[in-house]
Amino acid sequence: MKIEVGTVIRGHIVYGVYANAYCIASPIAQGGEYVVWHIGDDGASVWLGSYFPNQMDAEWAYASKCFPWFQDNVIISMDEDEDDDEDDTDETFEECPDIP
Repeated sequence: MKIEVGTVIRGHIVYGVYANAYCIASPIAQGGEYVVWHIGDDGASVWLGSYFPNQMDAEWAYASKCFPWFQDNVIISMDEDEDDDEDDTDETFEECPDIP
């Protein structure tokens, strides 16, 4: 059986498949771990799983495997309590002209 969204594997339900190379699955049992697996060449088996206690970490790992450029292009602010004196204006599109 080919691995696809909805496939149940070892107590997990697959909810994402990328290029028949990687899949991500959520635990069926409450309190279980999320997992990112490599899909075997036969398309019906998994190997080398990475297990995560929460969905966000699992999805981050999944996106990083599927899209190698992902980690290099994501900015994460680890310190949300930065100085209040700083200007919080988003300058992302400051140099872009307004679109009519």
